[in-house]
Amino acid sequence: MGSWWTRTTRHVALLGCVALALVALGPAVHGIGPRAHRILHRPTRGLRETADLGDDPVVELDASGCGSGWTGGAAGPVSLDLHNGGPATMDGYVEDLDDGRIYLDAEAVGPGASRPARVVLGAGRYRIVCASTETGSVAGPTVEVTGDYAGDTTVGVRPVTNADLVRPVIRYQHWVHGQLPRLQRRVRRLTQDLVHGDSRAARRDWLSAHWTYGTLGAAYDAFGRFDAAIDGQPTSGIPPPTDPDLHGFHQIEALLWSGRPTARIVPPARRLGRAVRDLRRHFGTDLVMAPIDIGLRAHEILEGALQREANGVADAGSHTELATVDANIAGTRQALRPLLPLLRSRDPRLADLQRSLDRLEATVRSHHAHGRWTPMSALGRTARERLDADLSRAVELLSDVAVITDPVMPMPGGAS
Repeated sequence: MGSWWTRTTRHVALLGCVALALVALGPAVHGIGPRAHRILHRPTRGLRETADLGDDPVVELDASGCGSGWTGGAAGPVSLDLHNGGPATMDGYVEDLDDGRIYLDAEAVGPGASRPARVVLGAGRYRIVCASTETGSVAGPTVEVTGDYAGDTTVGVRPVTNADLVRPVIRYQHWVHGQLPRLQRRVRRLTQDLVHGDSRAARRDWLSAHWTYGTLGAAYDAFGRFDAAIDGQPTSGIPPPTDPDLHGFHQIEALLWSGRPTARIVPPARRLGRAVRDLRRHFGTDLVMAPIDIGLRAHEILEGALQREANGVADAGSHTELATVDANIAGTRQALRPLLPLLRSRDPRLADLQRSLDRLEATVRSHHAHGRWTPMSALGRTARERLDADLSRAVELLSDVAVITDPVMPMPGGAS
């Protein structure tokens, strides 16, 4: 049975930078290089959003003429100009009719716009599929790609449907919901430390509670407004203790590590406790995860760590950025766990990913001893370069997971 990529407007927004990337379903398994963007090819918006189409075949994406302009040809590199002459924004896909794999994903080509695309195909039968929320999906004519090609061809992705993701999302949400009472207890202990004036215990219990929250990263988008109340990030250029927009853990961190009286920190701690209580009450009922969320968040947890903790922008005074990265690694593993049955047959670099997470975890924990974490700013050049390399590699491999678990829906009359 064939398939086409489909998503709601919310799903498009959630994809963020992944949805905008130029991704090729990279060279075949043995030819995949070190760059994650080679695993899936998405033509970037803005490269040529005009009618100036150059010399490549113009392939229509509008519903009335989907796929016209592509007649197949020789195996190897294929360059196309995808043009949307219709009134609705369209997605365009190259689908293998023999196994239903997707080899090209051009998202959100606007009315009247064109986008260049390149894919490397082996011999076989293919078609363009055009889809939008307004018009549904339309399959273009079957084309033949013939001959032999000695180079690496694009790796197709076996589609994952919304139905495939229901069980993993429920399993993951159940795990998150089970962690919220632990988070609540640890925040309560932190608050009691502050009430009793014990700043040393408060620092220890702050770290324990914040680490617990850091493991829940894949659910952040489902936390809605509660995430800002629980873990609002410091504002660049403003000293954290005086940042009026700082809330939750980082506000307490800023006040606690700057030596403010513990009595001054009790009100923010109690507000944090209420936010965690309310999150526990709402998560899983009116706060739920969409199927696309789990794979996407599995990638974004450590991507966020690379952008924030690794650059020191999330530190409000405790200098425990590496503890947060450690928590994020644990959270990434939890997000991946329910996806493994799907990924084992779809992700050719899954073993590399798991080894990469092991290596990153060992690197991070090498800077933890006797209950203390080395501040990011205290890392030597060699240690910093190793951390950056290990973190970047894990993020790169996790981007494959986000793409592979982008849900699709079956289309009648296609490949089996």
